[in-house]
Amino acid sequence: MARARYKSAGLGVEDAESLFDAQNQLAADHVQFTEPYFTTTFEEWKTALGYPPDDAKRLQFIQCVPSYSTKFGDKLHCLKLTCSHGKKTVVAGFIEFEIRQISDPNMGEVREVYIRNLIVRARMRGQGCGTMLYRAMLDYLGTTELDIIRLEAAELNQAATRFYFKLGFRITQTSVRCVGESRNVKLLFLCMQKLQGEKAHIALQDMPHIFKGDVIGEIVNIVHKDKSGEEKIRQARVETYDPHKQRFTTERIADGAVHDVCLNQLFSVGRLTFEKPPSVKLNEIPAPVLSRVDNPKKRARESSPAPKAAAKNRAKAAPKAAPQAPEPLKLRRAMMRVFDGGKIGVGLQLGELGYIVCDKVSTQCELTQGDVIVAVRGKSLLRGSGDDVDAKEYRTKVRSTLQHELGNTIGVAEVVLGSLDNLSAWGWLEVNSALQNFIKESTAAADQEYNRRTWR
Repeated sequence: MARARYKSAGLGVEDAESLFDAQNQLAADHVQFTEPYFTTTFEEWKTALGYPPDDAKRLQFIQCVPSYSTKFGDKLHCLKLTCSHGKKTVVAGFIEFEIRQISDPNMGEVREVYIRNLIVRARMRGQGCGTMLYRAMLDYLGTTELDIIRLEAAELNQAATRFYFKLGFRITQTSVRCVGESRNVKLLFLCMQKLQGEKAHIALQDMPHIFKGDVIGEIVNIVHKDKSGEEKIRQARVETYDPHKQRFTTERIADGAVHDVCLNQLFSVGRLTFEKPPSVKLNEIPAPVLSRVDNPKKRARESSPAPKAAAKNRAKAAPKAAPQAPEPLKLRRAMMRVFDGGKIGVGLQLGELGYIVCDKVSTQCELTQGDVIVAVRGKSLLRGSGDDVDAKEYRTKVRSTLQHELGNTIGVAEVVLGSLDNLSAWGWLEVNSALQNFIKESTAAADQEYNRRTWR
């Protein structure tokens, strides 16, 4: 049986439409890997990736690349990889890159290679085409004393970041990019770099410490080597953060605490991932802590001087311990995973305050037993003022609301949670009022959070 043969070559004018289609596939891929967390469109991703809104202009630009007649001149290059199997030849992918000469204060005059796109056609993936395209680029560039090879990748594009980590890239900078017409989805983008050439032993800059105390409580997966040198993944929870050392303590799920862990360094070389992607956390709105509404009349009554007779009688009475006030009513937002068919892998018990979490699968890391899901996607799951909790009609209605909001496709649903003990101490009336305020405040805070919160 004949084996497939791969060949790399420069881009020709006749390849313009094929590259155009590949770029569209890249935009569609970005829609797909953000879909479990956010709603983005194909057109929005075309804009985010730097493609002009007019497809005709983009096609015209691509047609000018082989002749170096774009605004980038001879700095912009593109190689294609073809696969031949018998008499049939198909395009497997493309790599677009710019070549620049830059002055680095530490390295002097060096060549910088910026990879704009590396695209492997969907049906050709899993066959090493990405590696072949990268090596073809290196062959095309030739050897120098030092090249700085740079690219940008969306943090949610885990297949791409894993590929670049395997090639020896590391994260040296991060940025936040807003996607969508309303710019309401903030995504973390990773600047990844690698040194190539005879002087490649020079160290790259370290990634800024973007993870600090705000990741305490997060679940992480850490790659480590056992005694035999085999790489294994262990899951842990981030417990503490020392801002002076910029080090963390993590508690392994299986076998205890590990101290002085630099999560930022591990993340920058691909040895650490978060169960909740940083881009998802970037879009969270801090949950406000809600407490009882102060009653001015009651406060005035309690603070007013007591009559002498009443004070005398109280002095004779045996002192009684003051009743302990309940903790402030607390609600929080969390992301609940939805699997194929609308399944969530959570055991639920319905009560007047919503669904109580009885048990769950390990991947539902933001839920804990004893939580009460009081709302899903902004829809309240509390009983109405006239509902009978024990009635079949009520249970059917709430179950239908939950199923409708979860849907049947794989993704993530935003829920509002509270502790069963905490919510029960306040009761249905105040929980219902607090939930409505919480939803309103969360919606109003979304616009403020867009301008205020940044990763540092």
